Amino acid sequence: MKTQEIMKKTTVIFISLLAAIQLQAQNIVILNFETHALKGESDNNMQLCKYVLPGDDGENIIWDFSGIEKTNAFTGFVKSSYHSVNSQIFPQANTELQEFNNRFYFRIADNRIEQVGYASKDNTVVTAFDKPFVKMVYPFTMGDHFEGIYGGLYKTGTQSSVIRGNYLVEADAYGTLILPENFIVANTLRVKTMKNYTYQINGSDHLFEITTYRWYCDWYRYPLLVLTRITSTVNNSTSVINQAAYNNQLSIPATTISKRILGDRLFEVYPNPTNRLLRICYSVKDGGRVSFVLYNLSGAEIKILYDEDMTEGTYHLESDLTDEGLSEGVYLLKADIAGHIQAQQIILTE
Repeated sequence: MKTQEIMKKTTVIFISLLAAIQLQAQNIVILNFETHALKGESDNNMQLCKYVLPGDDGENIIWDFSGIEKTNAFTGFVKSSYHSVNSQIFPQANTELQEFNNRFYFRIADNRIEQVGYASKDNTVVTAFDKPFVKMVYPFTMGDHFEGIYGGLYKTGTQSSVIRGNYLVEADAYGTLILPENFIVANTLRVKTMKNYTYQINGSDHLFEITTYRWYCDWYRYPLLVLTRITSTVNNSTSVINQAAYNNQLSIPATTISKRILGDRLFEVYPNPTNRLLRICYSVKDGGRVSFVLYNLSGAEIKILYDEDMTEGTYHLESDLTDEGLSEGVYLLKADIAGHIQAQQIILTE
């Protein structure tokens, strides 16, 4: 009888933990026109950095980019295009984005963003699209996608060429993003954009293939991180250019972050998977007892990682599981934060 009671108790714990995990996984960012479209008369401060691989796609991913190497800072400027020097070239545009002296022209309306043109510094290169590139359609969330063709006229100096291309935009992943300064953003949505285009100048065929990953959250309008790889092929000679930047307005000490960084979660674990060292960020709203307990998939308690009274605030703790003799696999971490219970899967690797 006692054995049956123990089994029943551990089963209840296991089911409760799985339910908590499922509740966490449901909180997925939805990009909306009102909250995420380019907005006139606004600046977007970014920190250039060295390119890194974009990581996995899928659900509940943890992307740890805390070690990205910084290079230079820059600011993108968004403004109305009606007063732009190129307003006559792109009369259908209502928004201009300036980055590195380049200007991108968009028509933003009816819950979508369409790029209608581009101009380099001093207009030495100008591209006008008679069939726009659709940059975004709102609302947009995990699993959504759209595709199409775009084209127009490419001009450089006295030469011009028809330009044609294809694009595919998809929300391919969501999870937790970790940026430099140990800045953790739970509930981020990754949007992957793949596009290509071709044109011909001086008898040479030019092919460009561009893949861009952007990470968004629900409380900030612009991307938190952008990773772009540009592959160009001219007469069978191929070169690759990588670009990367993250929002350096987020680079504040992790101990000052608020609940908006954790989203609706009370805690976040990183890295995950891990080879035994767990880092936990958690938020205490009103103060109270805080405990973290690790379980196996049978519901058996393995270790109490933490059990203390805490005041209101956001905290970080580390737990080294190296000496616990744990094998590779999936475990469950249960948090009781001032009476609020949540759980998260933990994957241990060798």
